[in-house]
Order: sequence, then C-alpha cells, then structure tokens
Amino acid sequence: MVRRWLDDFQWLLIKGAKHLTVGKKAKAMYDSCTASAPQPTKGALTAFMNATNLSWPEEPTNDVNAFGVLLDLAYNWNVPLWFRVVVLPEDAYHERRRILISLNPQVAQWQAILEQLGSVKTYMVYWTSFYNQLVSDADNKIPSDSAIVNSYRILKTVLGTFLKKDTYADEAPVQLSLDDAPKHVTFANNMTELVNEHVDYGCNFSPHDLLVFSEARLLQALNNTFARYSNAELLHHISWLFVQAHGPGCGPLQLAP
Repeated sequence: MVRRWLDDFQWLLIKGAKHLTVGKKAKAMYDSCTASAPQPTKGALTAFMNATNLSWPEEPTNDVNAFGVLLDLAYNWNVPLWFRVVVLPEDAYHERRRILISLNPQVAQWQAILEQLGSVKTYMVYWTSFYNQLVSDADNKIPSDSAIVNSYRILKTVLGTFLKKDTYADEAPVQLSLDDAPKHVTFANNMTELVNEHVDYGCNFSPHDLLVFSEARLLQALNNTFARYSNAELLHHISWLFVQAHGPGCGPLQLAP
C-alpha cells in the first residue's frame, strides 16, 4: 500500500474500478477526498514532528532522550512506534500505578516491507520516493547514498532485534519500580523524571510506581538497541519510522498526480 501510494496509487484505483465493482466505491472515495481537501497538509505533518522532537530527513537537533520521545508518541498521541504504552491506575489489588509497555505489532509489518524491498538498491528508491513526496524545500539537499544505506542498516538491525525469536528468552513480564529501573536499563538515568516529563497522565508518577514490560525479551531488545546506537541515531531512526507510518496519510492531495 505504501509503495502504491508512492508510485501510482491513482492508477491502481482506476484499474480496480474497471475490473471490480467494489473498486468503484474506492475510486469514488478517493475522488471525494482529493476534491474536498482544502490544501496539502505536509506542513501539519512537519509541525507535528517538530512538536514531538522528530526530524527527517534532517538530523535531529534536540538532545532529547529517544526513549522519552517514544513514550510521548505512544501514550500522549496514540502513535506507537516500537511499543505501545498503557497506564494502569491503582485499584483495590494494586497500590501503585503501572506503566505497561508492549511491543507494537506494526514492527512486524515494517520488517515485512523491508524484506519485500529485497535489496539496498531498492530500499534507496523507496527512501527517495518518500523524500520526493514530502520534502519540497529546494535548498534541502538529498542525503548522501551512504547516509541512506546507514538508515537501512539501522532499520534492519532494530526491527530484527525486536522480532528475534530466542528459544531461551523469558516471555514472562518484567516489573520494575521507577526508582530501581535505571539499574536494569540502558536508556535512562532517572526513570521517574523521564516518565513525568514525557507521559502526560494528569499527575506525577512517584518513584514507587511501576514500569512493566510485557515480556523480558522486549526489555532485552530495548537495552541492546540503546547500547548499540547513539541517542541521535535512534532519534533519526524513530523519525524515519514515523514518516513511513504516517507520511502516506499526511494529506489526500498528496495522492493526486
């Protein structure tokens, strides 16, 4: 679907309408959207990215914690990238709030897209297609081939790390208090402060509240990823994931020829 949007989405709908009755409805919906949209919304996409510390294709300029950015997107905006976030309140059986982190199923979809591309050369065409659709600034030079290849390597490694099946991995949840979490993670020195900065729950979390990872191997994958790459590299990678997930929906006029 993403590739079709980039290459010939309108042609696909026209062809479908000729061969399938149901295709006429899809074509009519497309025509309605492109006719009624007042203006392209690439600006809205860029504004959202700026507000959430995302930057693409430019390198990130803010030194914000990448894990915090992921928390913000997943909880405050319901835009999960690596993982989903749910806050479970106190109740009769739990005296402490629990921040539940679970793997985003879309990670598997992104890996499938990467595998379908088949080669670095095809990936470069894929990457450049997004660039041509979303970057209109004539002064913004396209990154070098080496930079695009590096984004491929990071994307492939990160997705593979989260989806790696380890026979001996513990699938049981991991529960850490916020004040104790820094002893077990590679991505935060003060988890209480980080969570309060990026999770807008309406009131502050205490050091005794809990961070719960749905599986031990998810925590292991996070630790391995943050240990392997710099914060800036991960911010850029996260931004690229966001663009892949939400760039095609930035505005119906972007689908028009």
